[in-house]
Amino acid sequence: MDSLRMDSLSEKLLGHERRNAELIKYFTERQINLSEPRSIELHFWAWGQPNSVRLAHSLYGREFMLLMLGPARLEDDPDRWNIEAGTRLSIVDVVDKNFTGGLVDLAAKFDAEYDGWGTTV
Repeated sequence: MDSLRMDSLSEKLLGHERRNAELIKYFTERQINLSEPRSIELHFWAWGQPNSVRLAHSLYGREFMLLMLGPARLEDDPDRWNIEAGTRLSIVDVVDKNFTGGLVDLAAKFDAEYDGWGTTV
């Protein structure tokens, strides 16, 4: 992998780490149990149907539930697709650097982006 791509992936991971730190603070202030398994949604963007389908297939192969796979229908980015996957993990698991880094790396293999996670509390 070239150094420019490695730098880009490192920047993306740092962005996720900053956002995850903010979310941990938010949940801690609200006394949410960070270790309790809960439904988690993982959000991805990919460009083109083939990349989207391959990413979705890979996520499914890693035992994530496919929640959404379809065009994002953005006028300014017509080739963008939305992929959402679900899992049941704790917040602590989802903010783990290895977990996040794995999703950033996986998405990059399909010229896609891991856009983060969400859960209801």
